[in-house]
Amino acid sequence: MPAEPDRQQKLQIADDLKHQRREWTIQRVGWVIMTLFVLASAIGLLGHGGLAKQELKTGNLAMEYQRFARYEAPAMITVSVENPADDPVRIWMDADYAHRIRFDRIVPEPATTRLGPDRLVFEFSTDPGQHSIRVTFHYTPEAIGPAGGRIGLVNGPIGSFWQFIYP
Repeated sequence: MPAEPDRQQKLQIADDLKHQRREWTIQRVGWVIMTLFVLASAIGLLGHGGLAKQELKTGNLAMEYQRFARYEAPAMITVSVENPADDPVRIWMDADYAHRIRFDRIVPEPATTRLGPDRLVFEFSTDPGQHSIRVTFHYTPEAIGPAGGRIGLVNGPIGSFWQFIYP
């Protein structure tokens, strides 16, 4: 048998290194974006987590709320009043903010609710000798984007807050 010359056998695949480098760059950018997304979720920028909840205290008024909420998803604001000076306790909310949300439930239920020119006033009865009242506003955001508001006591302290509503 005659000996065949040594031939290198190659696959006949065209190499396009420029295209491959571009693809590798796009992959790495995707990895960075996914990593940032996971980190943002972990620290609370997308809902639940350490940065998601905010607490505010001014005078005898304390408030807890979600700094980041989702459009048409349930959310809540909790307002606590220590040693209420008035009976009944009247908590007001900025009308501009109240128009951006839909109230689902208020616990405890207010005895009365009044709409003024610039605020919504909720009136809660307290028992004699009651040292605090805690009110939870369950609501659904109905607008996307930044939302700032104010909550306070009639003739008392006022707290300002800021939220971002994700689509």
